[in-house]
Amino acid sequence: MVCSLIDEFTTQLMTQASSCPFKLTDLEIMDQRLKEFVHLHHLDLLRKVKYRVNKLKDNIHEKQLYKQLSYYYLTKEQV
Repeated sequence: MVCSLIDEFTTQLMTQASSCPFKLTDLEIMDQRLKEFVHLHHLDLLRKVKYRVNKLKDNIHEKQLYKQLSYYYLTKEQV
C-alpha cells in the first residue's frame, strides 16, 4: 500500500519534472548572480564598518582634545 503510493507519487513527480526541465546554464547564471549579490553586500558592509570606525576615532580624538583643553583655565579675554 505505502510502496504503491510512493511509486505513484514518484511517477507523478517525474512527469511534472519532465515538463519543466532545469537547464544547467540557468542554475549557473543564478549562482553567479547570487555570488555577485553577496559580494556587493559584503562591500557595502565593509564600507559601513569603516565609516563607523572612523567616526568613533574622530569622537575619541575630539574628547581627548576637549579633555586637554579643559585643564587650562581661560579668562574671558583669552577666549
